[in-house]
Amino acid sequence: MKIGIIYCGYNTEEYVKDSISPWIEAKDQYDIRISAVSIPFKEYAGITEEKDSTTDYLLSLREDGKIESVFTEPKYVKEYVARNFCWYDLQASNPDFMIFVDSDEIYTRESITRIFDYVQTHPEYESYQVNFKNYILDGKSWIDFHPFRIYRNDRNGGIRHLYHDGDVMFNNGKIAKQTHFTLIPKQVAHIRHMTWLDNEKSKLKVQYHLKHFGDCSYRWNEEKKGLEIDYGYYDKHGYDRPIVYND
Repeated sequence: MKIGIIYCGYNTEEYVKDSISPWIEAKDQYDIRISAVSIPFKEYAGITEEKDSTTDYLLSLREDGKIESVFTEPKYVKEYVARNFCWYDLQASNPDFMIFVDSDEIYTRESITRIFDYVQTHPEYESYQVNFKNYILDGKSWIDFHPFRIYRNDRNGGIRHLYHDGDVMFNNGKIAKQTHFTLIPKQVAHIRHMTWLDNEKSKLKVQYHLKHFGDCSYRWNEEKKGLEIDYGYYDKHGYDRPIVYND
């Protein structure tokens, strides 16, 4: 089983080592290639020039032979364009599976093994969603989040490209939600996702979402200098308000 990892990380030095290390460790057991991209997306142009050690750390991993490639140019392209740099790089190895991993997603070595066992024993599915504990605000509260993350490249004519953020289009014209897909159960893996925390980076993310999507499910309270859930977003779109859990 050959696995291609599209790893995306920029300005996340507090998480990047914990995020990528389990995938590197898993190379001892699985045929894994990791292609990383570390650039600010288009919507960040004019918002910030902030940069930390994330890119340099990923480049050092490539120099040490622990990951296969890192793309750092061109800056300020759309998110799906940036991720496609990695996919076109991975296509040469013709992986059986393609997996998205972002640098604020903290898998463990054990959860990776359980996920691979699951997809191997459930070959009837073509795409897989992953359960995340989406940590928010104080970092102790979380909500459920289950995006598509794993795709079979040996179905639907193979993966053509990413056409929007983390959405995949197959060569037969199908997108992930049109394939036979499943949500990997929480008892298999429930991954820590360190996002939308109460810090200045989330302020930038709100601005990014407003430019990218036109609205956002969070808002930045400038008076309190803190992040808040925007429940009006859910009401506006007719979505159920999220259930907030606490560890």
